[in-house]
Amino acid sequence: MECPWKKPWVVLMGAIALIQLYGSINSHGCFTEETRSLLEFKAAYSNDSLLPSWMDGPNNNCCDWKRVTCHPSSGRVIHLSLYALYKLGSLPDDNGEYDCDGSPTLNGTMFLSFRELTTLNLSYNCFGEFISKPGLCRLKKLEVLDLGGNDFEGTLDECFGNLTSLRTIDFSYNGLSGSIATLLSFVSLVSLEYILLGGNDFNGPFTLPIIDSEYHMNQVHTLDISKNQMDGQLPDNIGSFFPHLEYLDVSSNLFDGHIAASIGKMPNLRVLNMENNNLSGNISLLFRLHRKNKTLNEKPRLDTLIASRNSFEGPITHDICQLNLQVIDLSLNRLSGSIPSCFNMSSTQFIDLSDNRFIGTIPDSTCFNMSSTQFIDLSYNRFIGTIPDSIYRVESLRILSLRGNQLQGQLSSQICRLRNLRVLDLSNNYFTGSIPSCFDKSMFCSGTDTIATTKERIISGLDLSSNQLTGKIPYQLGDLSGIIFLNLSHNNLNGSISESFHKLYSIESLDFSYNNLSGQIPLNLHDLTFLDIFNVSYNNLSGIAPSNGQFDTFDESSYQGNPYLIGVWNKTNRKIVAPSPAPTPFEGWKTDNSAIDSTSSRSSFSVFHFPMLLLSMTMLWINLY
Repeated sequence: MECPWKKPWVVLMGAIALIQLYGSINSHGCFTEETRSLLEFKAAYSNDSLLPSWMDGPNNNCCDWKRVTCHPSSGRVIHLSLYALYKLGSLPDDNGEYDCDGSPTLNGTMFLSFRELTTLNLSYNCFGEFISKPGLCRLKKLEVLDLGGNDFEGTLDECFGNLTSLRTIDFSYNGLSGSIATLLSFVSLVSLEYILLGGNDFNGPFTLPIIDSEYHMNQVHTLDISKNQMDGQLPDNIGSFFPHLEYLDVSSNLFDGHIAASIGKMPNLRVLNMENNNLSGNISLLFRLHRKNKTLNEKPRLDTLIASRNSFEGPITHDICQLNLQVIDLSLNRLSGSIPSCFNMSSTQFIDLSDNRFIGTIPDSTCFNMSSTQFIDLSYNRFIGTIPDSIYRVESLRILSLRGNQLQGQLSSQICRLRNLRVLDLSNNYFTGSIPSCFDKSMFCSGTDTIATTKERIISGLDLSSNQLTGKIPYQLGDLSGIIFLNLSHNNLNGSISESFHKLYSIESLDFSYNNLSGQIPLNLHDLTFLDIFNVSYNNLSGIAPSNGQFDTFDESSYQGNPYLIGVWNKTNRKIVAPSPAPTPFEGWKTDNSAIDSTSSRSSFSVFHFPMLLLSMTMLWINLY
């Protein structure tokens, strides 16, 4: 009887079994060709300290390496998180920037061995040149491709249309140019959910293919084409081409014309950012479309609307009352009329209607939510009347700006209920009476804000300038130890400057100019070591001015208009030109408030704009993620 093992087919089957057994054993290891590709990628950096766990050797398993994830069964690499590697081997400069010199060229053929790769993150690596893009385009199982934050240039390669499994494509913040229509015309990319192309040099019109029954990107729910050079009108069919879009950002382009009506027909749209374009027409059309697109029992989902820095005009109609907005920024447009009394801000966290042409009174109702609203900016409009009592109930409020209106009446002590205030700007109005004395050290604190996603310092300040306030400056203001700027100029305040102001340890700008103050400037103010701007000009001060510490840097312009005040500048009967102060983190907002008049009524707007901008980005970030 012939032995079975001598039959060729039995030997073949045994060999196959051994191969399968080896494959099973290798499922917990790492394939040789993938290890070789990873080590080739590391070697391109010429930095031995980079990725220290990536070591060649018989006992080194690449599945155990940091930033590498393998499939638990096949042992194949499925995730590569190779972002921001250039930061690991270098230190930032004085501006926090990293030197990209010496960053390697990205060679797409390095990734051909990763046949089961689903996620590839190469963002923020300073890659400026791309060799063999088709190498990446052959990764048919790739679902996430992140090349954002590099220096890639040129146009989008048509080969990316081969990545039929892609769900996320991120080419943001590079130097890519040409039209984005190339990407959006790939009929094979039916699984795309995230399209991130912001921060490039894409130009020309934003065109979409003519929709038919078989082709539209119905899986896409995030589209970001912001910060490019695209122009023309937004496509009329954007709503039907992206029927399930939840996040749309077309900001900071050159778009003009009216809002595409189909935007109002996106039933799932939550975040719409159109700021910094040249869009025009009546923005209430958008509110009306979103209202009509919903059933009577379901409210629209739009909760974030940012349309600042455009040319929208006309009134805000009552259609806005049907929306449940958390963030609304319509600043720097040409909107007019009064704010509808039905405008429900019970869930709104961020409200910016500044720099428009609104008239009438600020609605006084229960529209402000005591636990949600953190930012209200109604500055530079034409509002009249008094501050509504409902605002004093917004205990969560961080920033309140009503400057540049025609508001009047006395300042209520109820304002001290706003314990979380960081910035209060009521300047350039017609407020009368005295300054409330209820302010205490728990208000106007600076530091890391609890709602910020980045460890940014939010400045704090109080600006009551250019009103008709009278009486003495409350000594309690000296307890605001965390305040950064304090401006009480251009009023009718009298009395003396309290010695308590030497406790303003964080103060950088202090302006009491154009009042009727008398007496001496407290000499202990030289304790204010961060003071960079000091102005008491045009009062009735007398005696000897401080001359130590920061006061050595202030010239005659800080004191002029006080004929009985003695200082170094008039002891020698000449003006001393102060040296330029050292730059500080707030150099951008520092202005010379010593000459505020009718031609410079917006002199402290830049002081106020920084925290607004920071909270705007913070709120957008929160709604994004």
